[in-house]
Amino acid sequence: MGSVPAARMPRYVSDIEARHIDQFRAHRLESVAPGTVKRELAVLNAIFRTAIRHQLRTDNPCAGVRVAKYQEAARRSLSFDEERRLVATAAPHLRAFIAIAVNTGLRLSELTGLDWSDVDLHSNRIVLRATKSRKVQTVPINRLARDALLGLRRDGGDGPVFLFRGRRLANPKKGIAHAAKRAGLGKVTSHVFRHTCATRLLAAGVDIRNVQAWLRHASLTTTARYLHSMDLSEAARKLADFNEEGHRPGPGDVEGS
Repeated sequence: MGSVPAARMPRYVSDIEARHIDQFRAHRLESVAPGTVKRELAVLNAIFRTAIRHQLRTDNPCAGVRVAKYQEAARRSLSFDEERRLVATAAPHLRAFIAIAVNTGLRLSELTGLDWSDVDLHSNRIVLRATKSRKVQTVPINRLARDALLGLRRDGGDGPVFLFRGRRLANPKKGIAHAAKRAGLGKVTSHVFRHTCATRLLAAGVDIRNVQAWLRHASLTTTARYLHSMDLSEAARKLADFNEEGHRPGPGDVEGS
């Protein structure tokens, strides 16, 4: 869960006031979606209710703090040109990272925690042992991700896949943000790469349930949200062609009958 700068947050649960929770809410809204903040406040609310039950507090400072109703923003994905521009302006250690992120749809924590022992280049799959669902899961490796991985492969050892200055790449957020700024792309986060993977899978005609399995979404509803960001112009053209074809008289039909 995100944090407010330590200087502004009391050390003890008994000292936290509603204004501190409100500061936390405002701070988090600067970097994550309102839905995420809403869920985090729900967790805090449950913590303080437990504290009240155990007589650690007499009130719940979350009671009056709310996140305004929001409309979910369209999930951004990168066009092929935007991806090329981003890679071109990214630091060398992030270029393969971006390619693998876009072509696997892995979450940031899964990417930074990836070890070579998790990568099976014989069966072309990545084994994820510490996932959001706490289950061992696999993700396929396509040709582009495989090429990027082979470019990173080092002799010996099963250490981290992604390195920066000889150590595991811990936080590529700033590097990605700087590259996006130089490329004139506005705000780009690592989650945009996951959105890009999902959108392209659907645009390529992959069945939505297969996309759900690839991204490891618990609900098909989550996967369906990516349909809203797709270009449906081709679908509109096909519908028009189909309707026009259906209204054309066949060889044995008599017009006006």
